[in-house]
Amino acid sequence: MCYTIVINDIFCIKDKVGIFKEALIIKRKRSAEVIHVAKVQLFEVIGISGQSECHHLKLSKQNDYVSPRNIIRLEQVFHNCKDAHCRVKKNSGNLSFIKHENINNYLLNVYKL
Repeated sequence: MCYTIVINDIFCIKDKVGIFKEALIIKRKRSAEVIHVAKVQLFEVIGISGQSECHHLKLSKQNDYVSPRNIIRLEQVFHNCKDAHCRVKKNSGNLSFIKHENINNYLLNVYKL
């Protein structure tokens, strides 16, 4: 599971969902102005699951730079192990873990509490 953020973009009717990459504080030379910015890698919606009604997402190569005040909430995004055929493996200590296949397909959890 990775936590993502939802960005309220005044130029876009729908909210954007992306993974927080880094925070930047920019100060202009010879100026008192300081700009706070978050770099976010955006997801794009590629469909909706018929069974769970969760959105299928794909991580895009597009980054967006947004003001922290436009980040409106955290969302939960999970790797789509069902479609990717990820497998449960055991290590030498007999602990189980999931071996994720390298498929760019995620599910947006719409049923969180």
